[in-house]
Amino acid sequence: MNSAVVLSPGLFTTVQDAGRFGFLESGISPAGVMDDFSFRAANLLVGNEPGEAVLEGTLIGPSLRFQGSCLIAATGGEAEMKINGNAVPMWQSVPVKDGDVLSFAPMRRGCRLYIAFAGGIAVPDVLGSKSTCCKAKIGGLQGRTLCTGDELPLSGSVNAAALAVCEELVPDFPVQISLRVVLGPQENAFTPEGIRTFLSGEYAVTPVSDRMGYRLEGPQIEQSAGADIISDGIVMGAVQVPANGQPIIMMADRQTTGGYTKIATVITADLSLLAQARPGDTVCFHAVSVEEAQEELLAYQEKVKNIKETMLPVQGAEMQMSLKDVVRLMQEFQNSRIGVLRFSNPQGELYLEKGGPEESGPEKSGGTETTAEPQEDCCESAPGSVVTSPLVGIFYTSAAPDQPPFVQVGTAVKKGDPLFVIESMKIMNEIVSERDGVITEIMAQNEQAVEFGQPVLRMK
Repeated sequence: MNSAVVLSPGLFTTVQDAGRFGFLESGISPAGVMDDFSFRAANLLVGNEPGEAVLEGTLIGPSLRFQGSCLIAATGGEAEMKINGNAVPMWQSVPVKDGDVLSFAPMRRGCRLYIAFAGGIAVPDVLGSKSTCCKAKIGGLQGRTLCTGDELPLSGSVNAAALAVCEELVPDFPVQISLRVVLGPQENAFTPEGIRTFLSGEYAVTPVSDRMGYRLEGPQIEQSAGADIISDGIVMGAVQVPANGQPIIMMADRQTTGGYTKIATVITADLSLLAQARPGDTVCFHAVSVEEAQEELLAYQEKVKNIKETMLPVQGAEMQMSLKDVVRLMQEFQNSRIGVLRFSNPQGELYLEKGGPEESGPEKSGGTETTAEPQEDCCESAPGSVVTSPLVGIFYTSAAPDQPPFVQVGTAVKKGDPLFVIESMKIMNEIVSERDGVITEIMAQNEQAVEFGQPVLRMK
């Protein structure tokens, strides 16, 4: 049997399928994937049934070494995907062979990615599903996230052609998200002003969000009779409003019942878009009728059906996908401090790679060369290199409040030593040094909210 060894688990990677249904009365959450569209697309790309189990990664995907050959596909949020260090496209089938290593850079857009394997993941069903529910400790690999050293059993390759999703069907993941909702079921628990506030306000996704629910922050929603009700059922997309007036959207790992008033429910057709929201993104709500929500669900189901019907053979899709990447990388280059752009041609496909300032000469491919003068580093007035936050979240100088900071000005660090912690999506992410050096400046305060790419340390 083929398998994949976990070299790095990413931030929060689990085995998920369409979910575990029929056990709400026993208090067991359905779990399952957050982004249904990306999940189904990944499976279709490798010839699986749409509901087969996949890996779901959060913000930073896993690194895997394959034992045996397989056809894989990755979909979801935008991230640089590599096989043996060479960039390969997402939203497309990719063959891997024994010894190949799959890796991902941190996601540029969106929050979750999905990795499907031809034949599926060979973990046992628990109550009719392979989905991991970490709170109940069931499903997937022992009911937990992937860990370094795990061996993920794969069912084996099937005879499927390499395909690519039509570019028009690849979703965009905006940082400002518009969600359609059906008001209720406790709409009458809110004042008319509270309803207007909810539908006109803009709410930010906070770092205190995860697969169970998204906590939002924005204009306070006024209630008419308090926030507490007799507990009743919770569906994915339900918008609860506790006493503080700040909404919480319940997601895949939600509890089965809840005792807060629910002002609205996000329609099914918009849940995949919501699932890709990350801390710092903003959402706004627009009310629709039940009939409109049903029409949008039918349109969504038709879109899922069109994935399979419009997929292109990889040979015919390579230029389409590559040109899209070229445009994106050219735009990134114009806003970066990278000195050289380089065309390369691994495995017969066109890629545009960014070279560092040390690559002073242009690289050529088919008579094409692209060069640019190195731009001045915006932090060059101070010595040393800047360490930036890889995530939106809360900056902590130590692993716990009662522990000393990992580093101070003057601290000598080795490669792999911890520097700080970023709390994001309820995950405490310990960030380590990528090289030996000495800390010369600490640019963020303990418990400060930081953005992706924000400078937090300087070292030489």
